[in-house]
Amino acid sequence: MAIQRFDEAESDYATCLDGAGFEYLRRQVKVEVATTSGGLLTRTEAMRRSGYGIVSGDGYRGAVASVTGGHFASSDSAGIERASADNGVCAGAINAIDVQLEIQQLVGDFDRLPDSLPSDPRFLAAMSEWRACMDDRGFPFDSPVAAFRYVESEFAALSEPVTADALDALGAEERRIATADGECFDENVNEIVATIIEESPP
Repeated sequence: MAIQRFDEAESDYATCLDGAGFEYLRRQVKVEVATTSGGLLTRTEAMRRSGYGIVSGDGYRGAVASVTGGHFASSDSAGIERASADNGVCAGAINAIDVQLEIQQLVGDFDRLPDSLPSDPRFLAAMSEWRACMDDRGFPFDSPVAAFRYVESEFAALSEPVTADALDALGAEERRIATADGECFDENVNEIVATIIEESPP
């Protein structure tokens, strides 16, 4: 995974700089969800707040990868530059922009999943874990799509005139389902899907 490689390189770089006498605040990669309201949240945070966006209309769309940190406690900029230069003792840290673009590409690839994914034994096993996780939380859906479609159908079935109480009740149920969906997917499926994508030819 690109994030893991980035974290490992940053850890090595920070350790090296520390040994050279420069305290370094490591960079961290953050993948956030761009919501329809313009805010940035993690995917699961967006689902906790707005569910799938069916009732509230404020769902998530796309993702943004950013890099934070990279600060030095030392004011010896010349010494830091010498240590970090191509021939310096701490050369070779991964370029943040390159990793950012790689992670953004990986996030985008979730919209272009390999044809082999639905039949990959690792994915099938991960989805079984997702279903078990959802069952444990009281939501026995077969797939994330089924969970989404359930909320969508409940929303379409609201009787006119739709009351604020009815919307509030369905919105609360949507957030509970979507939160479970997001957390179960994070725990059981995300890493497997990312691995399969990285292994697939471009």
